[in-house]
Amino acid sequence: MKWLNFLFIFLFLISGVHAIGLSPARIDFGEVEPGRDYKTMVIVVNENLNEVSLNVERTLDWIKLGDFRIEGDTIRDVKVELKVPKTAKVGKYSEIVMLKKETGNKLSLGEGIGLKVNFEVVNGSSNKITGYS
Repeated sequence: MKWLNFLFIFLFLISGVHAIGLSPARIDFGEVEPGRDYKTMVIVVNENLNEVSLNVERTLDWIKLGDFRIEGDTIRDVKVELKVPKTAKVGKYSEIVMLKKETGNKLSLGEGIGLKVNFEVVNGSSNKITGYS
């Protein structure tokens, strides 16, 4: 099975396809408290030769990451914020934030990346460090 994964990656790289990349692909904010804000950064890479617009789609509006543009063949730091409402219920949450490449007035099918965001709302103070996982 490992050789199949290697073959797929190799074919993708030699095909000349230019893509959008994201690092890390997953953020774990750990334990968070109602009424508090948390921040971290992700790196977005544009391997395309031209500027690209990225539209952000999410279902949980606590995660703040707006639409943005990135110049061609560049790397950009992007801030991800988690604003936990005071009324947030205790529990574990997981959300996939999609960044989709916009082409003209339409989103290109299959041209997007997902950022998985995990956190747990708790009562009381938290000693966990937030950020990358």
